[in-house]
Amino acid sequence: MIKQTTPSKKTRFHAWGTAATLTLLAAAGGTVFAGGTSPSVTLNADKTEVVIAKDAPRCVRFAADELTNFLSRAFGTTIPLANAFTPGKAAITLGNNAWSQAAGICVEGFVRDEFAIRADPATQRIYITGKDDPKSNIRQAVTVGGYPRTEASTLFGVYEFLERFFGCRFYFPGAFGEIVPPARTVSVPAGDWGKKPVFTVRYVYLSGDGEGFLSPTNRWGRFPEKALNWMRLRMETKGTPCCHGINSFKYVDRFLESNPEYFALMKDRSTGKLRRDTDPKRKMAYHFGQLCHSSKVRDVLAKDVRKRFADGAKYVDVMPQDGFAKCLCPSCTAAYVHPQDRNWATELVWGKTAELARGLLNDGVEGMLTMMAYSPYRRVPDFDLPTNILVMVAENGPWQKVNPEEFKRANDEVKAWARKIGRKVWVWTYPHKYQKSALPGVPQMTPHAWGEYYKGLQPWIFGTFAETESDRWIYNYLNYYIYSRIAWDEKADIDAILDEHYALMFGAGAGEMKRFYELLEKTWLEGIQGHVDDTPLGPVARVPPPLTVWRSIYSPKMLAECESLFASAAAKLAPGSSEAKRLAFIKAQLFAPLKAESDKYLDNTLVDRELARRKTRGDANVLKLGKPGLHKTEMLPSPTGSASGMMKMPVDYCLAKWFLDLKPETTYRVSYFLKLDGMFKRPDWKGSSGGAMVEFHDGEKSERYPYPHYEDGTFDWIHRSFLVTTPPKEKMKERPFVMPRVLHSIGTAWFDGLQVEEVK
Repeated sequence: MIKQTTPSKKTRFHAWGTAATLTLLAAAGGTVFAGGTSPSVTLNADKTEVVIAKDAPRCVRFAADELTNFLSRAFGTTIPLANAFTPGKAAITLGNNAWSQAAGICVEGFVRDEFAIRADPATQRIYITGKDDPKSNIRQAVTVGGYPRTEASTLFGVYEFLERFFGCRFYFPGAFGEIVPPARTVSVPAGDWGKKPVFTVRYVYLSGDGEGFLSPTNRWGRFPEKALNWMRLRMETKGTPCCHGINSFKYVDRFLESNPEYFALMKDRSTGKLRRDTDPKRKMAYHFGQLCHSSKVRDVLAKDVRKRFADGAKYVDVMPQDGFAKCLCPSCTAAYVHPQDRNWATELVWGKTAELARGLLNDGVEGMLTMMAYSPYRRVPDFDLPTNILVMVAENGPWQKVNPEEFKRANDEVKAWARKIGRKVWVWTYPHKYQKSALPGVPQMTPHAWGEYYKGLQPWIFGTFAETESDRWIYNYLNYYIYSRIAWDEKADIDAILDEHYALMFGAGAGEMKRFYELLEKTWLEGIQGHVDDTPLGPVARVPPPLTVWRSIYSPKMLAECESLFASAAAKLAPGSSEAKRLAFIKAQLFAPLKAESDKYLDNTLVDRELARRKTRGDANVLKLGKPGLHKTEMLPSPTGSASGMMKMPVDYCLAKWFLDLKPETTYRVSYFLKLDGMFKRPDWKGSSGGAMVEFHDGEKSERYPYPHYEDGTFDWIHRSFLVTTPPKEKMKERPFVMPRVLHSIGTAWFDGLQVEEVK
């Protein structure tokens, strides 16, 4: 079972409150006293060394490299690394070794990732130690960009030591994100300064391509700087599985043909008849291979789970497949106690999980089942749950604060689950850019919301998994930093930590930059996450359409204010100073992409500009569309003289389709004019997508219509365009087409001047 991480009575904790004072003293080049006038270990440039055992594991050697690097930068001279103590020198020794053991430091009872820091003035030695996996190779993990998952507590102690006594801060890797104040003498008082994490589970997606900041990478972000940041923020070193784990048993591969009764009985949309979800070509649900949880597949699951425990697993994830869909067999249907409730599967799923857990307990099988409270089985059941189930609760997370009623409901749900099982739970949250909120170039920088949310749940949770997809990794850096402080400190002061960040990063420009970051947070939360439209059906909360994003939310006025804040901050900073360089860096990373996206979008909406372009360009590369091959909309005379005519679409799903003869591996520009009146997503449509768009099919099976592909609301004529490159000839298996349409919405849309132009 995961141990709860309340502070040990044996460990003396010192609050972060003194950090800013330490940093200011060090920045002035003075003597830094870490507290009081008690006896201390004195560190300075001439008489300080780092000592590790000759046989120290690789992760301790990596910790030594990090420590000597930052000490050398702080003192302005090379701090040596040795394998023995030099008489007359103060020493910092790393790792669980004969020296630390002789000093009476025992790490055997430490929880995972806990570390000890001890200062002994009598010997002028400082010990930093914890449990370190001898197989751990942090350097290799950082080099390949993976998230290290082996215990390296001494390294965590090094970062705590540098932060606490030298005022170092690790906002993000690289010169602009690392704060290393210069120092002459640092006095570390006698005592123990160890720490254990508040959250056992500490996981965030370090996602984003890093364009302009770090080297390009894939969605999951595997490159060195992110992995290094993972360690410096002291994220988890061991994962606890809980994410649709039933997929790992591969029941589709094992039983699709031999046991079709194991799979959900569902209604075929085309025939109206019931059939099992066993046909990959005609899958019945969003995720193929949904199970019938009333079938004997549960007996197979029980055997599979027992085998994993027998093989040494401590946790086995039994969460059902994603996109959970109703099985309409009599047994499953009878278990849907509240079929109209959005959590209609609660009794079925948790009842089966409890049954499995009780069987394990009765047979003396050791180990914990992990299970998530997830739609449609997130409601707390009325029946008791066995003690060998660890519960994770899926909630939207920090950004729900813009809806106080929903925010309270979600937090109360987490607390109710903790009370139900009689111990802490952990949460999966979604502060990420996804679907319509995946606005490129727009920072989702919301550190205060992160701090409020995760700190508020500290008494009820032992950790979190924060799903934080983003197009640029740096858009989350301060969110991650605040999260790491809360994950390690029950008394973390959110405002103080943020104010310190602004002061250390931007010096005299701190006030302006605080306003800039707060403006980013307020605009994202209220404008994007808390956007409410006044529709014919009443107020509707949703992600706003692109035109609203760039005209009203990240408006020219808002961007002008940001520009002014940067200019004012720059005027207060000495040219060429580290603060001025950081300011320029943050402007390039957080503001410049935002401004570029605004300019690109708004320029693209200008009708007169596009008409002038078409007049001077000619039509040599424009495909002739003629009459649509599929025609279910009103055609009107075109005000722009378009051969296709103007289309009026007042009904959901009205469309007109033009089939195209496209060249493979060729770029085309799709361009059109659009006007909307009262266009809003239908209230009965639960998906996130809806509005007016032009769909472009390039010949492959999937459509390609890059963001922004939906528009809604009410506005006069605007211009829209996007580029698409066709696939190789062998992949163009269907006839390409272009199709204006209105999707899942009410209101009226007019399309005019549709053109498909080959880009030479």
